[in-house]
Amino acid sequence: MRIFRTALILTVLGLGGCTQCERACRAEANAYDACLRDWGQEWRDLGADDRDDYRETCTATWNMYLDGLESEARADEIGQCGDLADDLVAASDCDGYRAALQAYGVVD
Repeated sequence: MRIFRTALILTVLGLGGCTQCERACRAEANAYDACLRDWGQEWRDLGADDRDDYRETCTATWNMYLDGLESEARADEIGQCGDLADDLVAASDCDGYRAALQAYGVVD
């Protein structure tokens, strides 16, 4: 039973982490795409060429980071990704996007 539970947890973490952090990266990229001009920034200020480049880099960075974590820390970070994605999707304007990004330490 313990082996089954461990395998199930690892499967969920392996599949869910990628999805939640990819969701967060997609939501971040969309927020930046909508608001960079309002915030007086450009994609190059974020180290990206455009929205797609930002999303891809963000996702790759998260995947590398998550791969280096123990299962408990990984689960916590995956949860944070999901929460950030939810907050960004719920935001209705650039002020809301900025507040969500600041709450998760993405921007100052």
